Amino acid sequence: MDFQDFIKHYEVLLCESEGVAFGKLEPDLINREERKPVITGLHAILFIIDGELETDIQGKRQSLERYTLVDILYEQTCTLLAASDNLHAYLLVMTKEYMDRLIRGGIPTTIDYILKVRNSPVISVDWIFLARVSDYFSKGKQEEDKELLYTARQRELYLRFTQMLSAYILQEHSVEFYASALCVTPQYLRRVVKNLSGKTVHAWINEALIREIEKRLAETDMTVQQIAEELSFSEQATLTRFFKRYKGVSPLKYRKELFSDRLLAQSGRR
Repeated sequence: MDFQDFIKHYEVLLCESEGVAFGKLEPDLINREERKPVITGLHAILFIIDGELETDIQGKRQSLERYTLVDILYEQTCTLLAASDNLHAYLLVMTKEYMDRLIRGGIPTTIDYILKVRNSPVISVDWIFLARVSDYFSKGKQEEDKELLYTARQRELYLRFTQMLSAYILQEHSVEFYASALCVTPQYLRRVVKNLSGKTVHAWINEALIREIEKRLAETDMTVQQIAEELSFSEQATLTRFFKRYKGVSPLKYRKELFSDRLLAQSGRR
């Protein structure tokens, strides 16, 4: 995983183009991927606030628990193997170029510290320190900070989701499908779509389905069963219940009322 991979796949809260980013680790992404996330070629600091995280650091498997900090030097390799469902952890990553600039600028790094971290990167820390880190990045941001969170990448993700919805709505109705196709977790997709549009992913999917059903009821002579099959509903009754929940009438009654309104409009023009 290089720096751009980290930006692409993780929920980045803060990011600077010069080579430093801070992101939250999602358990779903760590657990579901066949190819486990590998941190290499980056200086990384891992904060474990709560839960457990299984890692392999330089060939040594370790189970990290709450109140743990891991300092991974850029020449070391850390593989994220598995995470508990309640994992609450953050990862700060810095490119070698960024670290070189910090060192040239006078960052207090000693040879003793580097040697110590190289031999034992896992450090137990005061829980108050990690709690403060968690508290800062978990708080709802003020209005002036929103632009920082709603990055161009998130807007692009939202746009790609709406485009995919138009292309796949006849076959796919699940949040999981769209999240997987976009290489993000369902939770992250839900958060981005809700923040940028004010509507949930489910609302977007359901509204798109309703439009497709309405279009076929109004413009074709397809039966409700045929519409259900084309839109990948398990059966006609499922589509009928879904449509009635959102429109207040059954598909057949909706079509009948639509045609009645058209007849009245045509007779009024004569």
